[in-house]
Amino acid sequence: MEDWSFSQSTQRRSFTSLMASRLGRKRKIQSQSELQKASINLINRNQNISALLQETAAGVEGHTHTCELRSALTDGTEPRDAEIRAGVLECELRRQAEELCVPVSVLAVRMVIDRITALQENRDSAMIDSAHRAKLIVLLHAARELLNVGVFSPKLFWQEYWKSQPVLEVVYRLHTEELLPLQYTLTSEAGVSVWLVSQLQSLCACGVTEEEGVVRHHILFTVVCVLVRVGFEEVQDSSVSHSCCSVLDSMLSWLLDSIESTHPTHSKEPTDPSHTTDPSHTTDPSLCVPAGVVW
Repeated sequence: MEDWSFSQSTQRRSFTSLMASRLGRKRKIQSQSELQKASINLINRNQNISALLQETAAGVEGHTHTCELRSALTDGTEPRDAEIRAGVLECELRRQAEELCVPVSVLAVRMVIDRITALQENRDSAMIDSAHRAKLIVLLHAARELLNVGVFSPKLFWQEYWKSQPVLEVVYRLHTEELLPLQYTLTSEAGVSVWLVSQLQSLCACGVTEEEGVVRHHILFTVVCVLVRVGFEEVQDSSVSHSCCSVLDSMLSWLLDSIESTHPTHSKEPTDPSHTTDPSHTTDPSLCVPAGVVW
């Protein structure tokens, strides 16, 4: 029993000790893409990025300061990203990436994705909860600062974010914050068209407050403008324009079906003068499916 307990305890080695045991090994020469993939796998296997960074930071003498980057991007505290300069963000990320032996851009992408995922409470919705919208915008401001100093890769971010059930408003915010243009994100993956139609339908059909209605209008207006521009411009890649037109066609068909189901067509019947319409059964057009008004 004691031997079994000892073997179990030795299997639960810390990340620091595991990394230390690898220092003496001869490293295999790998390509840049292989190293990037290995780095992503290393970070993905650790479910608690904050704990991992805290462990590695605790083992380094002289680093007793508070990790501003970690608290800004991964903790649930009030947003303070606007007060952190790009130089501080870059310095802290590079220090942590060096300790973890991973590229700084991979670490930055992983931390931003983890924070965004935490803000997406309802994965079925196409919008972020109003209570989290301000935090999302502040977070993307920080990501843009990291992009400006060359330690954040928007394309790598989208490649990883696409795997985690993206939300349309986040994609819209990436566009407005000048991190990734909608033209790229909406045509980068094979399954984007199906995902986009589903998100647009969810966005049109959901009930929203007056404030959220304004946000919804901006999202729809921006996305439709990009779809129309890309779908009808003369380009060599006809598959991209066809994909955009397919989304527009699907949404138009869905809209017409929604209107038809709300206002069913009845066959004409002889008018009965004695019949009077009950005002209580009169349909208020303003209460019909919101898709017609929104789209």
